[in-house]
Amino acid sequence: MLLIIFRFFVKNLLRLRYKVEVKGLDAVDGNKGFLILPNHPAEIDPVILSAFLGSRFKPRPVVLEDFFHLPALFWLFKLLRAMPMPNIEEGRSEFKTLRIKRTLEEIESGLENGDNILLYPSGRLCRDGEEKLGGTSALNTLLKQIPDAKILLVRTKGLWGSSFSWVFNNARPDLGKQFIFAVKVILTNLIFFTPKRKVTIEIEKLPDDFPRTENKITQNKLLEKWYNFGGKEPLKLVSYSLWTKKLPEISEETTKEIFDISDIPEEIKLGVCEEFAIMKKCKTEEISPDLDLRSDLGLDSLEMADVMSWLDDRFGVLDVSLKDLTSVGAVMRAAAGKSNVKFQISNLKSQILNYWMNPNRPEVVLPDGETIHECFLNICDRMSKNAACADDISGPLSYNRLKTGALLLADVIKEIPGKRIGVMFPSAVGADVVVLATMLAGKVPVMINWTLGVRNLTHVIEVSEINTILTSMKFLDNLDNVSFGEKILDLFVFLEDIKKEKLGLKKKIKALLNSRKNAARLLKYLKLNEISAGEEAIILFTSGSEAVPKGVPLTHENILTNIKDSISEISIKKEDSVYAFLPPFHSFGLTATLFLPILSGLRVAHYPNPTEARKLAQGINKWKTTLIFGTPTFHAGILKAALPEQLEPVRIFVTGAEKAPESLYKNAKALAEKAIVIEGYGITECSPIVSVCRPGEPPEGVGRPLAEVDVLIVDLDSSEPLNTGETGMILVSGKSIFGGYLGKNPPNPFVEINGKKWYVTGDLGYLTENGAIVIAGRLKRFVKIGGEMISLPAIEEVLTNIWPPTDDGPVVAVEACEVEGQRPKIVLFSKEEIKLDDANKLLAEAGFGNIVKISEVRKTDEIPVLGTGKIDYKLLKSLLK
Repeated sequence: MLLIIFRFFVKNLLRLRYKVEVKGLDAVDGNKGFLILPNHPAEIDPVILSAFLGSRFKPRPVVLEDFFHLPALFWLFKLLRAMPMPNIEEGRSEFKTLRIKRTLEEIESGLENGDNILLYPSGRLCRDGEEKLGGTSALNTLLKQIPDAKILLVRTKGLWGSSFSWVFNNARPDLGKQFIFAVKVILTNLIFFTPKRKVTIEIEKLPDDFPRTENKITQNKLLEKWYNFGGKEPLKLVSYSLWTKKLPEISEETTKEIFDISDIPEEIKLGVCEEFAIMKKCKTEEISPDLDLRSDLGLDSLEMADVMSWLDDRFGVLDVSLKDLTSVGAVMRAAAGKSNVKFQISNLKSQILNYWMNPNRPEVVLPDGETIHECFLNICDRMSKNAACADDISGPLSYNRLKTGALLLADVIKEIPGKRIGVMFPSAVGADVVVLATMLAGKVPVMINWTLGVRNLTHVIEVSEINTILTSMKFLDNLDNVSFGEKILDLFVFLEDIKKEKLGLKKKIKALLNSRKNAARLLKYLKLNEISAGEEAIILFTSGSEAVPKGVPLTHENILTNIKDSISEISIKKEDSVYAFLPPFHSFGLTATLFLPILSGLRVAHYPNPTEARKLAQGINKWKTTLIFGTPTFHAGILKAALPEQLEPVRIFVTGAEKAPESLYKNAKALAEKAIVIEGYGITECSPIVSVCRPGEPPEGVGRPLAEVDVLIVDLDSSEPLNTGETGMILVSGKSIFGGYLGKNPPNPFVEINGKKWYVTGDLGYLTENGAIVIAGRLKRFVKIGGEMISLPAIEEVLTNIWPPTDDGPVVAVEACEVEGQRPKIVLFSKEEIKLDDANKLLAEAGFGNIVKISEVRKTDEIPVLGTGKIDYKLLKSLLK
């Protein structure tokens, strides 16, 4: 009854502005089990169709999730029994693919049960007066599952030029603003005198001769021909006023996007054409720069994901947005490292910037408290209305808002079973809130590295004993080439769902009232005063020389000691702010760009993707950030992409996790005149910073150890301490060093020397006369890529299972070499003919993340071995020089 009343109300409301004529209904038999396929000239046409076809068909619309989850519309879509569909125009992750699959299954089930389903086959708003389906595959997929589905085609005419159409906005219109505008128009015209737009809805059953078993391109072209019958729809403008002729200023002209490729090397042009020819199974010469990827080549979202993949694999290009790849020419420019978008200086609105840059904020202080909970609540009391953190979506959050948000979410997390909770977020305000909320709930965050691959992620879940992973649906949708598997996906709890279903008014009022309490009262109220400094605060995972990641529990004392030491050595000022882009599963990212700024009163601005160098450069200028913590690889990307003006605010680049090449210092000096580069040395097990070069001092190695870190160099064989300048194993000890790995019978990484416990880093080096550490090499067989430690034995194990040793010795071996300024190369030596793609496919199937890829396969007559029969990796490494 409620739905009937609602449709009646909406239908009559629409009649105030639209004169709707429906044709072809008489020729349709029945009213159940139809798949209704309309064109999509404007965002208002689903409302019109639901209203004017509703009494007979009661259609269940398939709605883009962008709209489905809007708070103002969510209740309506629930009433209409709508089905959410992910927006595949913005990419297609594994998680999106799974949700698409489930929605298609729901459509199939609905049709079998007699529901009428309203589905837009184009999947997007019409751009130029002609409906273009390109390579969309929804209809093709459904026909494979339901070949005899009853289908109605719907052609809506008269809406091209409406304020709800693309042409009016040159983008998808803002529904809220347009509805408000429409109400104003109706009221201005005294309701009943509003000029009306004539709209025609034509309905026809799918012809019997439609090729239901053909490919999607053939089917889509026939649908396009039907939708666009009579040619491109002319632009139709209707006055907003009965009293005067008041038309919007809109240009009917559209231009095809063509990119200048005159400066692109011929080998790159040819390479791009070759890749597209392989995809489309055609000749290379049939691919030209002006071809549109969607309408001309018929690429769907899955194929666009493949384009992104081979841009990375073949051309080493990561910093490109899917939205920028519109034509073959655009892809050529991307492959050549040339942006299709002009990145300029980006500024905040003056009011926001003044708040963010407030010169009257209190001084930065050392964290005050024995635990992270205590330090966070104390700094909130101190900083109150001052800005704490920000990102491009949330904007700046004050300490008061951060505290309230964390308390609100903590109330929900407290109800989740288990002491440890998985947390999987990129660098963002959401990560700050979730990590702090988990801790305020009295639980331990387990930071999940989504790049590990299924096998290693399964191990992480088992070792940490978690049964819930807090994450974001929006974040997962943007993860390309990352696989989880349905078992892991079932553990995910989404922040979006928590906001909709768990954060009611009662909880919000409770959090607001609690946020008014000072630190001492809250600690007692939440029973956090019972937690000691030596208890687990957070758990990270790191890949070492073994085949699986190792769980590293860090205590409150570990992390706070490291932060206090770091602040004292880097000389941070209240005017400083941090730009954070390292993911919080990265120990450097967690300590340096989440806990350090927030617990000391330092502003931190986030960006979620460390590979998007141009956008990082924009963000540095936008948020006026002065301290940039990152790996040399990411710093180098920023320096390569940035304009000098964008780096003007930067005071210090702090680099770690990899050896900083000389080119980094040189490029930083050339582009950011005021900035200096300081290099440090860190290990996850050490919270993570061990040493750092001090600002104002000549750089020496990776700097001197922090105040609370002791370093000892010992002989590899005898473990006897060595003198200054002598190379040996680096051992460390101190309050920031963890106490041991997670799991049953974990490896012991400690040795005792002269009655003192030392952590064995696995790194070789020596101490200078000034006490600085110089790294001489790595003992363990791993390679660092993007700051992540990649195990060579783990890679080798997978390949050895396929090509095991014979009586003549080993068949395969893996070694790596580091190339200055480039990603390290992983090389497979093999006595068999092995294709590079086949080897990488095996690694992917074994569960390795996308970051683990073999760069080269070298055919060899023999794999060199030592006298013991073990592979001579030293000799293999020498062959890579």
